[in-house]
Amino acid sequence: YKIISFSFFVYFFICYFSNIKFLILLLISFWTFYFYHLNSNHSSMDHGSMISWEESFLKFMIPHHQEAIDTSKILLTKTENLEIKNLLSNVITAQEKEVKIMNNLVNDFYKNENVFEYDNMMDENLEKYDTKKAEKIYLEWMIIHHKWAIQMAQKMLEYEMKPETKIIVDNIISSQQSEIDFMNELLKNY
Repeated sequence: YKIISFSFFVYFFICYFSNIKFLILLLISFWTFYFYHLNSNHSSMDHGSMISWEESFLKFMIPHHQEAIDTSKILLTKTENLEIKNLLSNVITAQEKEVKIMNNLVNDFYKNENVFEYDNMMDENLEKYDTKKAEKIYLEWMIIHHKWAIQMAQKMLEYEMKPETKIIVDNIISSQQSEIDFMNELLKNY
């Protein structure tokens, strides 16, 4: 099931974005986080010698959120669609708040090193297309981006975590699912 789901995910990105650099980064990120950190049972291992599942989630979700923030800011300067502007503002505000909390958690409880990095591949796609096409690409991409975050957050529910992390996990699941539903409605206009 996981391999089929992963294959579909890769196929979708190949079809819609055809950006090899983006796909390679996506595959590496997905493999590192999902298959190693979340599918491993770290509860019986020596936590002093390896990264914990919660630490891994936080360090991965920070750049994942930052990518959504940066991409939303790009489209915010381009679009005149009020519904999309409101969506973009909500994504930016909510995820900047969560990034701040996650950074504080990483700084307070974990070594602040080895935070995953990203190279925002959507910026060039959004900038080279007319506004209508850029809006459509953003909506399609952000739906998948949100689904990925929701899947990671749902997996985190299987583990114990700090209350602050639990709040972020719950927020990701609820708010991003609402945004997915809204973006699917917006896509009907394209």
